[in-house]
Order: sequence, then structure tokens, then C-alpha cells
Amino acid sequence: MITMVRYGRGARHATSRAVLTADADHASSGIAWMMTRTG
Repeated sequence: MITMVRYGRGARHATSRAVLTADADHASSGIAWMMTRTG
């Protein structure tokens, strides 16, 4: 039971981390696109 809770927490943490990473990638690419458009 404890291992299942730990596994669930780990999976949720990995998912949120993946979402954050995707968000950061999207934001950085958006900034680069804006710089190319304005510069």
C-alpha cells in the first residue's frame, strides 16, 4: 500500500515536471520567434 502511494506520487511528479519542461520549451521558442520577428 505504501509503495503504491509512493509510486503514484512519483508518477504525478514526473508528469508535472514534463509539463513544466514543455512549457519552458514553448516559452523559449516563442521568445526566439519574437526576437527574429522584431530584430
